[in-house]
Amino acid sequence: MEPEYWIRHTGLDGFGYLYVQRGILKLFILFLIEFLAIHSVFKELFPNRINFEFFNLNTSHVNFSEKIVVREQAIFIITYTITLIWVVVGMIREIREIYMRTYERQDTLDMKYLQMRSLHIKGMIQEDIRGEVLRNQIEMTLNEIGFGKVINVSVIPNYSDLITLEAERKELKLMWRLLQTDDSHLKW
Repeated sequence: MEPEYWIRHTGLDGFGYLYVQRGILKLFILFLIEFLAIHSVFKELFPNRINFEFFNLNTSHVNFSEKIVVREQAIFIITYTITLIWVVVGMIREIREIYMRTYERQDTLDMKYLQMRSLHIKGMIQEDIRGEVLRNQIEMTLNEIGFGKVINVSVIPNYSDLITLEAERKELKLMWRLLQTDDSHLKW
């Protein structure tokens, strides 16, 4: 199963669903193999055990062969549980690795795509809040070259000074509230 093909055609969620379905089929095949192996071993080791009927179980006495069947069932349960945990943990690990590889590849492709088609300009004119002057300047340059088109101009101001001022304002406001509180309940 090639993950890239299925992710491209069904998406990550569809691929995850198909992968889990495949894992469940693999789990049932392993259960069948384990059942046949354990059952054949017990049949060869204990050929004269009692075959139970479904509606006629006599639970008043337990003989040696019934203990063998109980041991066989206990071994079934233990091996099925171990197999189930092994398959589920393996599926989770593999799906996580495939998701991480896919997201890393998509992030790098998206970043390369943006870097090839984006301009990052620092030190713009303060009055050009909406970026119209910058857009006109870039369009004139592209027209002189003869190709290219400006799709969008996004102006992202430098908010670092504003963030530090806001943090200082909150701190001063908190100190002012502490000074203005009624401390009559604190007096003896």
